[in-house]
Amino acid sequence: EGFSSLEVHGDSMQPTLLNGDQIIIDRQIQRVDVSGIYVIGLRGDLLVKRVQRMLDGSLVVKSDNVA
Repeated sequence: EGFSSLEVHGDSMQPTLLNGDQIIIDRQIQRVDVSGIYVIGLRGDLLVKRVQRMLDGSLVVKSDNVA
């Protein structure tokens, strides 16, 4: 209960996650308390991104793929 699975599409998180990988999502997490990989809802789309919490409380959202 409270968990879902999602198939990753695209290459933005390579090499950590590959196109077609299945990930498990804890839907009970509603805020970023620690840095990590999160699924973010944005304008009706779901994005899998690395979110880093900065010392000032701001968040940095980025892809792992350097390209």
